[in-house]
Formats: sequence, structure tokens, C-alpha cells
Amino acid sequence: MNIYCIFFFFFKQKTAYEMLRSLVGSEMCIRDRYQRRVRGATSPAMRLAQSCLLLLTAACVLAATTPMQTQNYYVPMRVEPDEFSTTLDHLDKLMQFAKDNKMSQNTQMWIRTASQKVRETLVNVDKEQAEERASKEIEEKKKKENPGPTAFTVVAGHSPDFTQQIGVKRLKGRGASQSRVKKYVADKLPGLLKAGKVDLSKPFIVSAGEAAVSDLQHKFTALKLLENKQARVRYLSPVKAKEKRSFDKQAEPGQPELEYQFITTEKYLVNCFNLRAKPDFRRMGGTQTEHCEMALPVSMVDPNMTDFQLRPTASLAGFAALEKQRAAFAGRAKQLEHLVPEGMSLESSLRQEASNQFVFGPSGSGEQLRTETESFVDGLVHGKKRWFLMSPEHFNRLRKEAQEVLEPASAFIFFEQQLEELIEDYDLGSEIPYFDVNQLPGDVIYIPGGMIMTSLSYQDSFSYKQKVITQEGGLGAIINSKFWDPQSGEVPRGFKYAVCRDLSVAAAGQQLGVQVHPQQAGMIEQVFGQFFPGIEQKNLMIIQILAECAPALNAGITGTYCSAVYSPCVQQLKKNAAAMGKQVPLWLSQDPVGKDEL
Repeated sequence: MNIYCIFFFFFKQKTAYEMLRSLVGSEMCIRDRYQRRVRGATSPAMRLAQSCLLLLTAACVLAATTPMQTQNYYVPMRVEPDEFSTTLDHLDKLMQFAKDNKMSQNTQMWIRTASQKVRETLVNVDKEQAEERASKEIEEKKKKENPGPTAFTVVAGHSPDFTQQIGVKRLKGRGASQSRVKKYVADKLPGLLKAGKVDLSKPFIVSAGEAAVSDLQHKFTALKLLENKQARVRYLSPVKAKEKRSFDKQAEPGQPELEYQFITTEKYLVNCFNLRAKPDFRRMGGTQTEHCEMALPVSMVDPNMTDFQLRPTASLAGFAALEKQRAAFAGRAKQLEHLVPEGMSLESSLRQEASNQFVFGPSGSGEQLRTETESFVDGLVHGKKRWFLMSPEHFNRLRKEAQEVLEPASAFIFFEQQLEELIEDYDLGSEIPYFDVNQLPGDVIYIPGGMIMTSLSYQDSFSYKQKVITQEGGLGAIINSKFWDPQSGEVPRGFKYAVCRDLSVAAAGQQLGVQVHPQQAGMIEQVFGQFFPGIEQKNLMIIQILAECAPALNAGITGTYCSAVYSPCVQQLKKNAAAMGKQVPLWLSQDPVGKDEL
């Protein structure tokens, strides 16, 4: 007896389809539970066909053992992002094969459904990508029309992105409880300066003084600083910074550059701003960041801003005329590095002498009470700072009376531990006056030369600092003081021009009309011989003089020694180079007078 099995397959179309937005993988299921892929399948369509054969085999087994019933089969198919086009092509070929071989309508139906789903996926992906592009364009347009404030850093949260989130948590506290510094309105200050109605012997602050602060905030962030691969930060380690703190000037002359490291902005952000720091190793603002306030010459960060001026105090920015040509000289300094001490970055060293800098530091950063010879203004772009200032006379009195409390320390230690005790126990503020003020983004503070000062960053901060000239003809005197100022008694700065006259202090003084006592001249020459014995060290000082004078001569600055010292310094450098078996670039020998650029 022969038994014939006739199978009728009724396929009910039923789909459960999911498409991931990021196209990690899209599943098209004509079933209701997951099954593993069939090994050996070379594509989603082939795997689909193999799944169907397995189902047909299972159907035959079921038909031979159980009464025939209508069955619903759901065939899985998973499509990876890079397989959509290939899968669609295979499904089209499979459909054509089904038609050519006159397969059942149900078989053609599930192949057609699969093709339709893949096509829908591609259409939806294109639509979503177009919507995403349109959304980004709208956001960019909004930013341009109304950019709003931008933070210098973004402190990492509980789920940090260690490559994008850089920063230190802000300090607690309000800073100065009341302002002890005179305030001016930005629009009125220029007129008052012109009329001579501003006391430039005392500090003052201009609230919201820099109108372009919003543009500057967008332009300068920690991530933008990270992108700068050329700049080198003049960094001092925590141990060296602590050792260097002192209220007394260093007695021994030398090259302070040798105590510093010139590090990349990336390494600096790692050291001070928690770049890529894991949660357990993030620095907290205060003693862990107190050494981190650093500065970069503007020409290193943005060459287009070398002559930028803070608007309220633009009339005092006499140095701005020199900065483009100063930067041009420093840019060529690499051609002179074979003449200076080995391993030294001459370009970085020369740029450090620029009159304008970007000053930045994390929360808790700020150095000790100190003084700067030249007056300057500081415009805060990001963050919050607290400034403390005193006249030298009042500081010396306080130091004498409170020597047990007032010790050289970082700004954080001064504000957190010393200041309150000085106010309560030593009459600071009542008998001994001082200045105290908070600085917010857009505020411009003026600091007179010689003023004792310190500042503490309560938040990650970034500011534009610019030296200013408060006396007519002062620029020439400042330039001269950098290489010939015997009255200062400082070595090498006050007698530096002697290196251009074979270390003869007497000859240098005679040429410049500033005589030096023979006994003093002999002592100075001995100091030079002891602390600067190498010819490379002497060459460095010669190049520093040329870097000051070339821009001054080109800019036509009057009242300087530059026209008298430039040629002798070039000739001395040539003589030294010849003794080393080396040469001086031709451009350095050319007289800079009357030229627009070097």
C-alpha cells in the first residue's frame, strides 16, 4: 500500500520590524522569536532561503507524524549597516528566481515583503539624515545670530567624556565681600583718561568694560587651546613653584628659563585641568592647582590678535605698535638657535617678552604676593577672579608687623588662611589700607606698576593681559631698561649691552653716555664672567637686545638707545659665531630702520 503525503502550506504574513536609528543593525522578522543564523550563509538573503528549507524539512516531519494543520512560519533576517544594498540586490534576484520557477504566491509574498522592508529602511535612513543635517544647520544659525556665553571648560560629571570634558570644580565662596577699588563706566573712561582725570597711581576696574567678551569666549576655550600643537607653556612644577616663592629678589643672577619646562598645551591641561583624568585622580581646586596659573604670548595663540587692544584703555596701549614686528622677529629665531645654549627654544623664549599675553589657570590657581615693574590691564574672558593689592609702603609695614603670619604662599593659601587673620589681628583695612575686588567676565582691571598684588581664580579662568604706558615718552625708557639701566643695579638686565662690547661695562656706558664707576664696572664684569661664561649665553643676550630694538627701529620709536646699539650687537654676534665656526643669517645684518617688517 502506497501512502502519498500532500502538503498544503498556508503562509500568513506577519511582521515585527525594528530599525535602529544609528544603523548598528536592522532586523526584519517574519517570526516572533530570535533564532541563530544558519552557518555558512553568505548573505542575509541566502540565510533566509536556508531558513526556509529547514522549515520545509520540519514541515515534512510534522506531516508524517501528526495530522495536517495550518502553520504560521516567521523567518528572521538581520541586516548590518553595510549590507543593505547587497541584501536588496540578492532579494531582487531571489524574487526573479521565484517568478521564473513559478513558485507559490506565498513564497513570492515573503520575498516581496523582505524587499519592501529593506527599501523602507533605506528611505527612512535618508530622511533622518536629511532631518539631522537640517537641525544642525538651524542650531549653527542660532549660534551665529545669538551665540550666548561659552564656558572655558566643562567639568566632568558622573558620566564623563574624558576627551571633551576638561576642568576643575569651582571654589566655594563669594570672594571679596565688598569692592575696595574705584569703578568706572566703559563709555566714560576714555574721555576721563584723555582729560587726565584718572589717578593712574591706584588700581581701578571697568565693569563690563570689554564689549567683545562674548566673541572672545567663543573663540578661546580649553579645547581650542588643546588644538594648538605649536604653543609651548612655560611651566613650573609644584615643587619648583613652592621653592621659588619669596618676598625678596633673588640675589644671584642667572637664566630663569632653565628652571622652567616648555610643555605642550596638552600636557599642561593634563597636569592642571584634569584632561583625561579618571574620577579618583581628578585634581581639586586649591593646593593641587595653586601652581597652575600660566601665560602664553598672544602671538602663539592667535597671531591675528597681536595688536589687539582692550577698548576702555586703548589710549594707554603704546606697546601694541611693536607686537607684530616683535612676533615676526621671534618667528625667525629658529635660524639663530645654533648660536644659543643647546636644547633651548629660542622662539618661545623671545615670545615670552611680548607686551600682551593670555593668562589662564584652573580653579584655585594663583601665585604669591608679588610686583610687576610695568603697569598693565587685564580683561577677564572666562571665569571669576579675586584681586588683592597694596602699595609697597603699606606692604612693607604689614610684613614687618605680621611676619609670623604673612609668609610667601600661593594666592589660595593667602586668601584662605592668611587674610582673615591679618584683618582681625594686624589692623589690615583699618590702619593699613589695601585694595580688594572681584573680577567677572568682561571686567577690565588696571594694575599700576610696582603695586603689590595677587589674584585667585574661583573658577577656571582665561584673560587678556596687556602692558600699558602711563607717561609720555615712557615706551622708549622701558625698551632701554631691558638692556641698559645701571641705576637698577640688576645683572644682567641693567648691564646687558656690555655683551655687545666684549663685556666692557665701561665702554658700553661711555658709548651710551651713562658712565659707570670703574670699581662697579669691574664687579659687574666679574659677575658676567662667573654666571655667563659660555659664548652661547652671551649670544642669547645679544639676540634678546636685537629682538627689542629691531621692532622699535621699524616702528620709529623715539628716545631709545636702539639706533646706537643695533650695529655693534650684530657685529659682536658675527664675531662670536665665527669663533664657533658658524654663521649669522643675512637678514639679521640688514639695517631694520625704515622697513615694515624683518
